Amino acid sequence: MRVFVIIVVYNGMKWLGRCLESLRSSDMPVEVVAVDNASTDGSVQFIENNYPQVHLIRSNNNLGFGAANNRGIKHALDQQADCVFLLNQDAWVEQGTIRKLVNIHRAHQDFGIISPVHLNGAGDALDKNFQWYVNQFADKYCSDLVLGTVQDIYECSFVNAAAWLIPTATLQKIGGFDPLFYHYGEDENYCQRIYYHGKKIGFVPEAKICHDRENRPVQQEKFDPGKMWRQIMVQLANVNEKPSSSFSRLFKRVSKLFCVYAIRLNFKAAFSCLT
Repeated sequence: MRVFVIIVVYNGMKWLGRCLESLRSSDMPVEVVAVDNASTDGSVQFIENNYPQVHLIRSNNNLGFGAANNRGIKHALDQQADCVFLLNQDAWVEQGTIRKLVNIHRAHQDFGIISPVHLNGAGDALDKNFQWYVNQFADKYCSDLVLGTVQDIYECSFVNAAAWLIPTATLQKIGGFDPLFYHYGEDENYCQRIYYHGKKIGFVPEAKICHDRENRPVQQEKFDPGKMWRQIMVQLANVNEKPSSSFSRLFKRVSKLFCVYAIRLNFKAAFSCLT
């Protein structure tokens, strides 16, 4: 089975060594594709000098997460890949992670996306976002963990695309990421399309990655129109809902945001929700 690991690179020198070394140490051979989004920190030179076996795709500008992954996916499919494994540049795998995911894929071909468990960068706790996904979408896992009856895979309706194993059959049926989403929102949209086509999303408790993002600078809460419009696009692009339901949800969301910012006397943000 040919597995292509696709890594979107953008000024990733802080993590690239550990990310690529973990793939080199994988107990299942993989072929690595790095898609660089016009890095300026020496990431390209680092890969060329230290990992010549990595297939490097350069872009003259930042394509964003989804479009860059699509370039890597196209290369993998052209090379007759059986699966692709999308991996963030700030993440690294345990030695047996990819093998375990592939084995689960062989046994559960109704899953269109298979994810490992996401630990934090130190590897001593669950990644906070992943813990939220488990609590929201796969609460049975926690019960089974306590009772010692853990299953080999758990279905959940969403897990972020920091580490996705996607079988070729999924890509041939669903395609790549929607270019409507430049950065963020593309994985939510893809999960919606997975369910629309009758596939499942799941994570494998025995397979793990570390995702080093807890030390990123914390920004003070402020109105982010870009984030709001991404959420709106994700809602409107949801193929699993009727347009009337999407617009109803959208109206409720915008109304709620308007009221929240109006109560805070942030009228600029409040009226931005309506324009």
